[in-house]
Amino acid sequence: MSDKDIRPADFDFSDAEIEDVDLAETEVIVDGARLTDERADEIAADVLAKARGHAETLVPGGKSLTGDGKHSPIVQTRVPEVTRDKLKVIADRRGVGVSKVLRIAIDELIEREGA
Repeated sequence: MSDKDIRPADFDFSDAEIEDVDLAETEVIVDGARLTDERADEIAADVLAKARGHAETLVPGGKSLTGDGKHSPIVQTRVPEVTRDKLKVIADRRGVGVSKVLRIAIDELIEREGA
């Protein structure tokens, strides 16, 4: 698995137990080697560098949906909170954002209506 294959959404940290430890007194093994303060700092710096590098490649507003590099048109609507919550449940179940679920629903409506 490369660094690009790691998706934070694929991990569930809800039951993780986080605690401060003195690495000079407590033996913690990471990738088969004892974790020291220096090594922890190196790992943290590496993770931050990768995160910053990833953030630099993000395009504000996402990629063009029309495929020609133009800004995609925006369609907005207001819905009751309960509807938004149900959309979020569907989106989470599918592993996508609410906007993606709405685009799918709109595409299905257009296809069904023959527009």
